[in-house]
Amino acid sequence: MAKLFLASILLFIFFLYLPSPSHGVCHPSDMKALLKIKAALNNPSQMASWNETFDCCAPFQQLISCDPATNRVNNIYIDSDPRIRGRSIPSAISELTYLTLIFISPTGLVGSIPPSFAKLKYLQELIIWTNHLSGPIPEFLSQMQSLTFLRLTGNQFSGTIPASLSGLSNLTELDLSNNNLTGTIPDSFGNFSSQLNFLELQGNRLSGEVPRSLGNVDFLSIHLSNNEFTGDASFLFGSNKKTTDIYLDNNAFEFNFSNVEISSNLWRLNISHNKIFGSIPHGLATIPSLLLLNVSNNNLCGEIPQGGKLQSFGSSAYLDNKCLCGKPLPAC
Repeated sequence: MAKLFLASILLFIFFLYLPSPSHGVCHPSDMKALLKIKAALNNPSQMASWNETFDCCAPFQQLISCDPATNRVNNIYIDSDPRIRGRSIPSAISELTYLTLIFISPTGLVGSIPPSFAKLKYLQELIIWTNHLSGPIPEFLSQMQSLTFLRLTGNQFSGTIPASLSGLSNLTELDLSNNNLTGTIPDSFGNFSSQLNFLELQGNRLSGEVPRSLGNVDFLSIHLSNNEFTGDASFLFGSNKKTTDIYLDNNAFEFNFSNVEISSNLWRLNISHNKIFGSIPHGLATIPSLLLLNVSNNNLCGEIPQGGKLQSFGSSAYLDNKCLCGKPLPAC
């Protein structure tokens, strides 16, 4: 996921600096909003060209792009600048009413997401990563029905996850990782549409049992590492699922791994540092595409299935279990 996210950042920056096919004049409402944003962010150097006479839809504009069909600003990117640190997200961003993407990189912004963002009826991607935003995840995000991509990773959000987010029927990725969230995963998350491919909740303080309703969602990737989850998570697996990545490590999950059905689509599996018992399913030895496996630090027993790629991961992938044996560990 990290490589995929980095690629998306680079691709976004690349397109920002391409000549815009539009040669329209900046809409007065958009110009007014951009000047407010510049002032609220303490006039960062990258916005130096933003003045009363600049054309925001002209080719090679920094940090913004326009939709050639409407000559309205549809993307905005706020990048790191010393002047921005300690400022809040400008509410004037919501005055760019045709926005489809807001991308805020690590800038040192504080505060919360402005409630006025709920007015952005065309917004598809909201990405605010590695800043210092705090307080609860806003409930009003569930009103933004055009959202397909919501990434709020690496901030200081606290409190519980709003159950209402499951009402975002167009969402394909939800990333709330590396915050200070507590409580449980809402049971309503089992109602997410089949379009939700990525659920990233790692690096929080979430606890309790994962709702069984999540077994109804056919994720491409589910990442629950480094929380305080307990109980059963075996229902996240399934022989007919499209899931490629399952990360459950560094929790207190406790279930029998013996009869878990493994999908042939699996690429990466990390269940290390839990209380998982039983034996390693023979199905893991039949997956040709397996790139990562770590079952260490559990209560697993029995012989490691021979064949496939299971012996290629080395002993570290199997260490500190109750009584696992067989290559690459000592013989049974």
